[in-house]
Amino acid sequence: MQRAAAKRIDEMFAVAARQHRTGNLEEAERLYQQILLADPRHADSLHLLGVLAHQAGRNEAAADLIAKAIVQNGQVPSFHNNFGNVQRALGRLQQAATAYEKALALKPESLDALYNLALTQQEQGKLDAAAAANTSACRFADVRGLP
Repeated sequence: MQRAAAKRIDEMFAVAARQHRTGNLEEAERLYQQILLADPRHADSLHLLGVLAHQAGRNEAAADLIAKAIVQNGQVPSFHNNFGNVQRALGRLQQAATAYEKALALKPESLDALYNLALTQQEQGKLDAAAAANTSACRFADVRGLP
């Protein structure tokens, strides 16, 4: 029975994520919440429900949800990167920088985290650190052949 329930949650999550990507945010939110009723510790649903809340400008709720996702699985770089985005939106620049640094500790070549860290450091007036992060991002982009 548990295997069937897990499969159903995986299928529902795939649909929810697809709805989220295509902009059907109300349906995505409904499905994420339904998944969390069945499994309150479903890290991916917590994370993406938090991202959805951030997209809607509900940043305190977003911070809470993504923090819960990180408690469930702190090894996912995008969780930390998105937590940093929420903290930055809330004006908590040091917490944002720390979150981006955690994302980079998990995935040093993350262009998103490097870019976000550089922006945050620039906003903090840490221009040398921001320049170093930008240089690293350019180096990774060049290796990947990105423009």
